[in-house]
Amino acid sequence: MDNINLNTDMSGALTVQNPIDDIRVDKLPQFANRILQQSIRTIGVTIQILVEETDEVIANISGMTHSGSIKADSTSLIRRVLSLTMTADDNTFPSEKSINWYGMKARVYFGIDDLTKKDEAVNFLVGTFIVSELNYSIEGDTETVDATFEDMMTKYEDRQLENPIVIRPDTPISAAMRLVMEDIGEKQFGYIEESTDKEVVPYTLEYGIGDDVMDIIEELRDMYMDYICGYDVQGKFEFRKVQQQSLDVIDEPKWKFDIEDDSIKSMVSFRENYNLKDVRNRVVTYGETSTRTGITPQGEARITDLDSPFNVYAIGERTYIDVKDKYVVNEQCIANSKFEVLKRASFNEVATIETIPIYTIDLNDVILVRHPRTRKENYYMVDDFSYDFSEDSTMSITAHRMYFATVEYGEEKKPLVNAIKLGIINNGWLSLGEEAIQLGYNIVGNGSRLNVVFQDVIYGGEQASVTTYPTTTVQTFAIDLADFRDLDFNNPNGGYLAGSNRSKGDYADRVFAHEMMHAVTNSYLGYEKSIVLPVWFEEGTAEFLHGVKDRFLTVFNGETNANKKAELIKLAEYLLSNNFSGTSEDYVASALIVMALYKLLPKAQWMEMFNNLRNSSNIGLNFLNKLAPSLGTNEQIKTKIINMLESGMDSTWTALFDINDKDTMSVLGKHFMAHYGVGVDLTAESVFNNGKSMPTSIGFDVQFIK
Repeated sequence: MDNINLNTDMSGALTVQNPIDDIRVDKLPQFANRILQQSIRTIGVTIQILVEETDEVIANISGMTHSGSIKADSTSLIRRVLSLTMTADDNTFPSEKSINWYGMKARVYFGIDDLTKKDEAVNFLVGTFIVSELNYSIEGDTETVDATFEDMMTKYEDRQLENPIVIRPDTPISAAMRLVMEDIGEKQFGYIEESTDKEVVPYTLEYGIGDDVMDIIEELRDMYMDYICGYDVQGKFEFRKVQQQSLDVIDEPKWKFDIEDDSIKSMVSFRENYNLKDVRNRVVTYGETSTRTGITPQGEARITDLDSPFNVYAIGERTYIDVKDKYVVNEQCIANSKFEVLKRASFNEVATIETIPIYTIDLNDVILVRHPRTRKENYYMVDDFSYDFSEDSTMSITAHRMYFATVEYGEEKKPLVNAIKLGIINNGWLSLGEEAIQLGYNIVGNGSRLNVVFQDVIYGGEQASVTTYPTTTVQTFAIDLADFRDLDFNNPNGGYLAGSNRSKGDYADRVFAHEMMHAVTNSYLGYEKSIVLPVWFEEGTAEFLHGVKDRFLTVFNGETNANKKAELIKLAEYLLSNNFSGTSEDYVASALIVMALYKLLPKAQWMEMFNNLRNSSNIGLNFLNKLAPSLGTNEQIKTKIINMLESGMDSTWTALFDINDKDTMSVLGKHFMAHYGVGVDLTAESVFNNGKSMPTSIGFDVQFIK
């Protein structure tokens, strides 16, 4: 920390250089993150002393502080607490002539030298505080003052109303909160979010002389549970809604954490706690029954996000009933149910992140974390954080994993839902894929439950997906109705109406077979093994099942055949190092890797691949060797795969490039197993023979769930 001087004679500069006073994600300048990502930091702490009423800066402290720390907690109305240990002298010893006395207000900046500019620093405002407690001590020749500062909400602690307040029914809750704050003397307001026309005071509120101010603020805040209030870093009162119900309404992530990012120590350590004792994924809130109408207000919320292992499809409905006597309208009950279901099915996954101090992080911020083990990017919301003033300080952040309530389909989609159900039951859109998996890969599901869920999300996204969970053998097969809006109800393959831009590769029976490959793999290997499979293997085996020809013809358009082949082989080599970004080219290259493995292995060994994995441990390590041990070491197998793609499967490449060859290039087709006879094409229409459909599923207990 830099050596500093106390400007008590007002002769020194009382401003800070390049201040960043607003740390909301949409207000941050572009250079803020660049400064925070510098590999070398020179830190300076500036504590501005202000006159409480006017915010006039009367002193800058930047060297008399032995130590200090900041702690922030989203569950408290007083969000931020600053602790300082200062050298005791005439300026700091507690007295009415000192900067450490009643009404002292402090604004704290953390500055980082900008390495791209000479003698310039960027100063991040981390809080505005009022002194709440002072302690003087002497030990030997050392005199110190320990000061505790709390944010501006501390003004109202143990304070009572001097004048009565009456708030009429139908007053917007945001207006009611501002009215109360203005009545008790607040003049500095930050962001006050305008409440909706349904978020109103439902009955007359009467507060009398002597009523506790903090209780009033808390009651108004909690009238609709998804609102928060308190003081921002500038010391201004804010009242806003915390959006955490769906991905499309949450704030942009403030920071992305990845423990493998070596550019800076953005995440030094990561711990996650799972509280599985009292999981609830459905909350029903009941309010007070009206004596006039006899009606009881109520609201319900469920966790339907498939990324949550605790969603209602995965573990069934686990219900919590919450009775709130003071709630008199449905909107209050709905808001409470949303809050409670998130707390009971989301807050039980709590992460503790140790990081370099990120001074723009604030309470209730959304952050993105690439999980150190799964390598999946998950959203978290910041619950609390702390850091001290030392140059080697780290920041500790506690955050809960965010899950979302996905959109469920409406009545107008029932005909489409029924058509898909009939396709599964009568045309074998699940079972025929399973039959092909058994014939092509020698694996089958273990009889566990498969919940088929219909959603209406977004056209052009994932048509269908399978989710497996660590806490249950139940899997979820989610179908996005938006992507099947042009389905031809009379097409046994799940084809599309004329004029649709969907291709034959999008036929429902082929899409569902692809996903059933994932479901069967998960069931056969179990959760712990299936989640560490290389993505190229998961997607490559699924594409090879129903044939990759249609997708192959769409990638690297405009390239010569030779260049296209070279690009795909180059991509395959990249994928073998566990790089997969989800492009159409990635899927094609993944299927080509699996085709090469098929060419390298005798049929008997090919049919034992999944059994090899099931009987091996730590399959994420040296995966290829455990998949096909007869082919050599992991690196030897990689080399053999690339050599096969380059010069060992010319006939396969010829068939892929031949637009007149109608075979889909499925594992069961004429270019590989030829299961239905030599020279027999398995086209988009015949790769699954829907005329020979079987019951709903071979290896699963299928349940249709809205």
